[in-house]
Amino acid sequence: MSSSRGPIDLIHELFRRAPSYAAIRSDAENDLVYEVFGDLALLIVDKDPRLAREDVGAVFDLFNEMADSAHLEEQNVLVVAVLEVLCDRASSRRFASRLLRGNGLALLERVSKGWPDEDSEKSR
Repeated sequence: MSSSRGPIDLIHELFRRAPSYAAIRSDAENDLVYEVFGDLALLIVDKDPRLAREDVGAVFDLFNEMADSAHLEEQNVLVVAVLEVLCDRASSRRFASRLLRGNGLALLERVSKGWPDEDSEKSR
């Protein structure tokens, strides 16, 4: 993406691409962009059935665009609010690695290298 999207623009774009999530978070206009994207990441990790399958693909397309953005704020939202949450579990990390590409996949790999896996932590 060549033009920078502000926090509200990112939320609106997310809701446009994922109407099932927009229905869940209809009150999000006043929330921080990190909270909105972080809550989405938790739904993905939990495989929440309220999040439509086709919307998951659409949001990963948005994640890839954010990773390719020349604007560091978009990348930061992706890393802090989404990828760090997805890296909590090996299963969600594997799932994300199938849908992310290019810079998105590189960011996921960078985050996962420094992130303990919740699944392995529980088995200790």
